[in-house]
Amino acid sequence: MKTKILSIIMASLILMSVFTININIYADNSDYLLEEYAENNEFLKAIGIYDDDFNENAKAVLSRGEFIHYAFRLLNYNAQPVEQSPFWDLKPDYEYYKSVANAYMCGIVNGYADGSVGVYKSIKVEDAIGILVRILGYENFVNEAYTYPDGVHKLGVRLKLVDNLSFEEELTYSGMSALLKRVLRTPVMEQTVFGDKEDFDNSEDVTLLSQNFDIYFIEGIVTSDQISSLSKYDEVNLGKIKILDTTINMDYSGIRYLGYYVECWYKCENNSKTNELVYINPVNNDVTTILDEQFDLVVDNTIKYYINNKEKRVKTNFATVYIYNGKKIDYTTEFNEELFKGE
Repeated sequence: MKTKILSIIMASLILMSVFTININIYADNSDYLLEEYAENNEFLKAIGIYDDDFNENAKAVLSRGEFIHYAFRLLNYNAQPVEQSPFWDLKPDYEYYKSVANAYMCGIVNGYADGSVGVYKSIKVEDAIGILVRILGYENFVNEAYTYPDGVHKLGVRLKLVDNLSFEEELTYSGMSALLKRVLRTPVMEQTVFGDKEDFDNSEDVTLLSQNFDIYFIEGIVTSDQISSLSKYDEVNLGKIKILDTTINMDYSGIRYLGYYVECWYKCENNSKTNELVYINPVNNDVTTILDEQFDLVVDNTIKYYINNKEKRVKTNFATVYIYNGKKIDYTTEFNEELFKGE
């Protein structure tokens, strides 16, 4: 009887501690960067910044014109035809002609003193952040206190856009993906003029995503999905998940996030009462899966099991969420040493 109970209940045990950070050990830092690059790309494709077939080499250096093209997409603006090029090196047959010309018309990119815009040149991180600062509306705010490029450097650090990048390095595709994702979560600066007085406001509630795409961000534990919930009073209908107090429509694809801490972006158009999932990503979760044949013993708050004849232990605490076969259970009453006694 013991084996039967274990095969049913322990076939899929997931222990997820809310406060434990999942630390992956890689052979070298490049493995981690490639994984981060892939995740950033999936996010940017879901938002619509990258096309579905975007698949560039992470370490390759991109051109200034190509960066301007993708940065311009942050505005979600329908580019208009521009008959006469504003720069001598920007030709109508250039792949990103319309994006670069419209970016100039919108005031988010400037040319050089010789009348060129440098579409084929590589672009430094410093220059890329300068363009993003304009898109975010911080240019006048920065110019009041600093001169270029000091203002861009200080703001890039303050807004946490730089992170693991260097201002003087040439921008790679990996660096671009990281920058674009960060800038989409950065609050925009709104400028109001009253006579001679300028007022700046960068409310946390307004980002490029909410302002231009009607997309909003939430992070927290998934407390309910269409199969189960962490509380019997917190169930949701078919095709939905719940994060904190926000219910979001989600097509069930066999992947479940119940009990996971996630970052989630959802679309809520004006006057709409429904939230549609755009992208979801589990973060900072420490997950252990134990099969029935691996399980050995539960003593107090420690679960002992074996993998390849080596003893493993999981020590839990009050913040641990227990999910058995897709459903949350109460450790103290439903899963304890008494459950596994007997034959």
